[in-house]
Amino acid sequence: MRLFQFISEINLFETNATDTISIRIQRLTTWFFISIFTACLLIVTIYASLHTDMVRIEIKNPTIDLYDKLAANNYSIECDCSETSVPHKEFISLQPIYHQVCSSDFVTQRWIDYLFESTEHSFYFHADFRSTAMQQFQLLAILCQSSIQETGDGLDLFFHTEIISDKLMSQDFLAAETEARIKTFKRNAPDAFDYKLMFIREMIAGNVLLSSTATIFQFNFQYNVYGNRPMWESSNDDVTFSQSDNDNASAYFYIIDEWYIGCRPIDSLLSSTLKTFYNQAMINSLLRVFNNTSSNFTCLDANKESIFGLNTTLSTIIKSGFIEKWIENINYTLYFNQCAPKLCFYTINKRLNIYYIITAIISVYGGLSTVLSLIIPAIVRSIIQHNVETSRRDYSFSRLKQIIITWLRQLISALIKMNLFRSSTRLEPSDIYQQRWSTRLYVTFLSLFLTIITIYTAATKETVHIELIEPSFDEVLYLQQQTSLSSLQCPCSQLSSSFKYSIELIPTYHEICDSDFVSDEWIHLMPPFDMAYP
Repeated sequence: MRLFQFISEINLFETNATDTISIRIQRLTTWFFISIFTACLLIVTIYASLHTDMVRIEIKNPTIDLYDKLAANNYSIECDCSETSVPHKEFISLQPIYHQVCSSDFVTQRWIDYLFESTEHSFYFHADFRSTAMQQFQLLAILCQSSIQETGDGLDLFFHTEIISDKLMSQDFLAAETEARIKTFKRNAPDAFDYKLMFIREMIAGNVLLSSTATIFQFNFQYNVYGNRPMWESSNDDVTFSQSDNDNASAYFYIIDEWYIGCRPIDSLLSSTLKTFYNQAMINSLLRVFNNTSSNFTCLDANKESIFGLNTTLSTIIKSGFIEKWIENINYTLYFNQCAPKLCFYTINKRLNIYYIITAIISVYGGLSTVLSLIIPAIVRSIIQHNVETSRRDYSFSRLKQIIITWLRQLISALIKMNLFRSSTRLEPSDIYQQRWSTRLYVTFLSLFLTIITIYTAATKETVHIELIEPSFDEVLYLQQQTSLSSLQCPCSQLSSSFKYSIELIPTYHEICDSDFVSDEWIHLMPPFDMAYP
């Protein structure tokens, strides 16, 4: 009961008036003031407690461990690189693994010398393996060396290629970017060597160059089997290749299964396979037929993991650059160190702490209490006066003008007599005069402070992140015109894209290629080579 009585009798706007109506108006004003003031403070408290601000946090000289930790927590972290270009060799390891034949005994100088010394003073029939073995394996060794050299040159160029970016790439983006580049390099690496080999073969055929084996003149025999009797017979047909037979290992002509001998060693070599050279027994049998001292040569390992089968032709192996597989590694730590970011920043949504909330409530308290102390009494008096004069209200222009003038006079009088520092012990005219001037100075400085805060808030620019889901091309162009490129960021759904979708490159050839001088009609006008001239 005492609490209820205290609440009902509380009066924050007490004056010298003692009449019942004035006291009732003062208490009613107090209840309105307390209700509105409490509601405003409650709204401010709830808003400050639930409101989250996007806070930008900067990190100077970040470490890779800190960056990984932030990235693992799904923070969108951005870092400016101090080095905008980073060569591939600084963070990519790429090593080819070649076919075992390129590291076997069959491409060594010892094997080639053995074949040469065994056939130097002997004559073998053109279909015999020994007649062209030295040239073919010497060619195989050269092809291995050339492929390794060509691949090494390509790797050197690849390692000196740079990734250019002023921003630190994320680990996933860097992996996708480098994987695309590595995939392109691995696809194109064998092509350069294959093009050179094709050019050499075309040049040999086009210029009718002859090999030192002279097999092109001796291919006028063919091998036939009549019953159980093998026989070489003369043939007038053009023979390109001679294929071996397993049953003739002990014959005068030593022929190896799936090893070809033809007009040119390079053509027959490309059509041959290494099937026999995976068998140590066959290698030992082969060594016994050479007129040379015995020597040990190890066969190829058939159990070794390989993408090529035993029956794969050397043409297929050579077109792949003798490459079995690639060992690759992308070291993000090395890339991070080369980028050497000096400053990183990320944004988080952070709620206000309890100290900020208390500070906000205290800062609002003084201004809110002052404003409500000025507004609520005037509103309450206006409402009461409105209710009293409802029955005799005159809506004429003169009456409305009189009401406005009366309100202005009352407002001016209230402002002049306003006293926020009223004291029940100091009631002398000089004390009241001092209290009113203190109130005026307080209101003046408070108004000035609120004005400055309002202007500062209106002039301050806040960074706001706006997301646009699946923007169109026109929308992106418009945003680029309205904002700087650094503030507009559009992550791609596809990390890699072919040049053909964004670049059009059309060569313009010399006019001779479109002229009449390369047409069939012009060529047919030329006289034949065997035409006799007078």
